[in-house]
Amino acid sequence: MKRLAVVAVASCLYASAANAAFITYTSESAWDTAVGASTAEDFNSITTETSFRTSPVTVGNMTFSGFTPSNTTFNEIAPTDPHFGFTTTSVRIATSSFGGDQARIDFVTGVSAWGADIANLEPVRSSSFTVFDAGDNALGTFNSYTAGTGFHGFELTAGEVASYLVFNSTTLDEFFGLDDAKFVTSEAAVSEPGTLAVFGLGLIGLGYARRRKSS
Repeated sequence: MKRLAVVAVASCLYASAANAAFITYTSESAWDTAVGASTAEDFNSITTETSFRTSPVTVGNMTFSGFTPSNTTFNEIAPTDPHFGFTTTSVRIATSSFGGDQARIDFVTGVSAWGADIANLEPVRSSSFTVFDAGDNALGTFNSYTAGTGFHGFELTAGEVASYLVFNSTTLDEFFGLDDAKFVTSEAAVSEPGTLAVFGLGLIGLGYARRRKSS
C-alpha cells in the first residue's frame, strides 16, 4: 500500500510538470483559435481622461494601477491619443526600472488567457510582462515589442489562473499604449500542490481505516 501511494503521488507530480504550459502569441487570429470564445474590452466606456496614477481604476474585468511618471499623460485611460494613433479610448501606461514604480493590471475574475493591441514597446529597453497567480507565483514572462501596434497575449493551458500582470522595464521610464484587450475568465480551482495534499491525506486516511479494520 505504501509503495502504491508513493507511485501514485510521483505520477501526479510528473503529470503536473509535464502538462504545465505558458504560451505567448503575437498573432491575434492564432490566439483566437487557441483560446476559443473570449470577452473583449475596448475601454470606450471611459469618456474623459481618467488617471490611475494614485488610485486604481476598474474597467470591466481589469483594474489598472500605476504611479506618477515623468510624463504625466501616462498611467491613464483617455478617449484621445496624442502618442500612438489609437482612434478610440485607449490606455497609456508607463513602466519603470524602479521597484516601487510599478504599473499592473489586476483581474477582477482570474483569467486563463489575455491579450491586447500594444503600441511602442522598444526591445532595447527589455520591456516585458510578468503574469502572476493569486499566490504571487510567477506563471510566465513574455517580451512585448512591435514596430507600431500589434497584438501580444498569453494562454495558460494546465489549469493555472492568472490573477494579475506586471509591466517591467530596464529603464527609468518606458511608455506604451494598450487597447482592445481580450481575455478568457477562469474560476479559481484548488492549486496543484493543494490537490496533491488532498490526495495524500486521502491515502493516509485509507491506510488508517485498513489498519483499524484488520485490528
